[in-house]
Amino acid sequence: MEIEKPQFPDLVPSEIAPIGSGYTSQLSQEVLHQIRWMMQKEQLNQDIFLIGPPGPWKRWLAFKYCEIMQREVEYVALSRDTSESDLKQRREIKDRSIAFLDQPPVLAAKHGRILILDGMEKCERNVLPILNNLLENREMSLEDGSFLVHPTKYDELLKSHSPSELADQKLIGVSKRFRVIALGVPVPKFPGNPLDPPLRSRFQAMRIDSNSIESSLTNLLNAFDVPVEILRKILGFQAAIDVMSDSPRDLFPNLQNFPLDGARLAAEHIEKFPETDLGKLFLRIYPYHVIMTPPEISAIKSALEIRGNFHEIF
Repeated sequence: MEIEKPQFPDLVPSEIAPIGSGYTSQLSQEVLHQIRWMMQKEQLNQDIFLIGPPGPWKRWLAFKYCEIMQREVEYVALSRDTSESDLKQRREIKDRSIAFLDQPPVLAAKHGRILILDGMEKCERNVLPILNNLLENREMSLEDGSFLVHPTKYDELLKSHSPSELADQKLIGVSKRFRVIALGVPVPKFPGNPLDPPLRSRFQAMRIDSNSIESSLTNLLNAFDVPVEILRKILGFQAAIDVMSDSPRDLFPNLQNFPLDGARLAAEHIEKFPETDLGKLFLRIYPYHVIMTPPEISAIKSALEIRGNFHEIF
């Protein structure tokens, strides 16, 4: 896949902090597999949905891909307050007249950038369908009267019209390099608004989970000077919580996922303070006794007893 030189290098992510599984400059095999999958989808002209538990890993992966491919990025953090003007054009007063300023989705479509939509489950259900036509047909009508046109249709129009004539008619071609990477959590397992089926069908989805124990162990050993026995105990407990979180929701309705970077935080702390009480450290990273109900607390205690001597946590 050919990597093109960016027109605006300041919009390309650089030196992205290795959160999640990438503790060293060398990416793990899981990360390389995910990036390879994303490259394939871009070659197929498909938009991507990275779905997984809450945490920074999905965002890190999206920005890391853009860094590797030298792609310019437009980023939108979605929330309940996101409105139509945040996704199309914002009307502002400039030099005593009304001006329409393009927002990230429009800028990405015009200039061939990657649009990252972070927090799909947080946005109101009547707002995101605004992007439906842009995702499916690469077309969108804007507030200033202009119209974004599919790149193939725009090329056909150029055969019979000059660029200035199309500009006079306010027809703007969408770049062929325009792509969308959406980030979200599975709903209803986590709170939020589920995506409408028409919008959901516009994406190719990949589930992002924590890495295997052996891969995470290798990364942690390369990054931190911590005894391997302690690291195995930490990762084993994280794996046990992940297994319980994948169980039917009626078994543990209030079970909270272990933080994706929890093992890294624990290893970093133990390296700086080797005499740290491991049980108290776990309670700081994963305060299950405060945020969960008795059934979940009992299940987590059983997991701790199986994985090692954590009696000081109880």
